[in-house]
Amino acid sequence: MAKVSDGLLGPLSGKIGPMIASSWKGIPYFKSAHKPRTTNISDKEKANREKFKQAQAWLKPLLEFVRQGFKGYTKTVEGFSAAKSYLMKNALDAEGRIDPSKVKLSWGNLALPDKISVERIDTQKLQFNWEPTYGKEASDRDQVMLLAYDIKNAKANFTIAREFREAGMAMIDSPCDAGASCHVWLAFVAADRRSQSDSIYLGEVQF
Repeated sequence: MAKVSDGLLGPLSGKIGPMIASSWKGIPYFKSAHKPRTTNISDKEKANREKFKQAQAWLKPLLEFVRQGFKGYTKTVEGFSAAKSYLMKNALDAEGRIDPSKVKLSWGNLALPDKISVERIDTQKLQFNWEPTYGKEASDRDQVMLLAYDIKNAKANFTIAREFREAGMAMIDSPCDAGASCHVWLAFVAADRRSQSDSIYLGEVQF
């Protein structure tokens, strides 16, 4: 049974015959009620499901990072779902391999600074450097987002709001053990958290 939650002209929720009424982010919609599948799963569907599963597993350790990084991606898709969609469209090849250099972990219009780099400074820490330049909508109070990811062992360390843009430098601990390698990304988020930059992939650092 469907319910009218906000008066006669308000959005419906619940089942109406073969349809289900609901809403997401204030947007009302209808969808068909679930029906048991009667046909076999094709090889193409199996391959797509496997890619979906792989993208899901790859991004799982980065959940909180991409929630901010893909905030406001579209009116209906953001956060983890948006990051996964971007990865599957742009960084996953036909054989199911994910290219880290093509992965975005943040998306937006906030300007990145110039001369961004990263270096290992001891057995555990990574130091990120940049020239605190200012482009469109940028501020000295923007904060850096840093991420280091040991993909092979599914271990990540990241910060969503660290040093300000004006600092020109920030550090995080590496999640990598000796002999492992970390893939690293950097982005910036505005002080009011309403916008962020694209992420930039800075390569692989060996430990």
